[in-house]
Amino acid sequence: MYQFYFLSILCNFLIAFALVPEILGRWAPAITECVGRFMEKNGFPVGLGIAGMVVGVFKLLSVTPGDLVLLGDFFPALAGIAGGGTLVFEGRGGVSGRGSPASGILENLLVKRRDLWGIAALLSAVLHFFFPSVLFL
Repeated sequence: MYQFYFLSILCNFLIAFALVPEILGRWAPAITECVGRFMEKNGFPVGLGIAGMVVGVFKLLSVTPGDLVLLGDFFPALAGIAGGGTLVFEGRGGVSGRGSPASGILENLLVKRRDLWGIAALLSAVLHFFFPSVLFL
């Protein structure tokens, strides 16, 4: 569905600017400042993270016409789920599973690789926008 296609691009773009503002601030300072102001709002990072994760899951489940089932939208869905998970985990501060082994694994996988997920989300958004029917994008 084209709605999830658009939401995937939008969420991944915002997630990228939320995760790596110091890197992207050189190329787009106005967008970085705007997203930075929203990130200061209480609950916005968690809300954006949940939206990115939900859109990523639905992106895997719904197929855009012309794409292969599951494979066509795998990279944007993965970027949305991982980037959104990073924002949710950081926003919650790991509160729900503090001290558990899963909490340490999620912190190593998501938070410590924050820059990687931010760049992946940006690449996913830009490539998905400019090359809509390319396989694996």
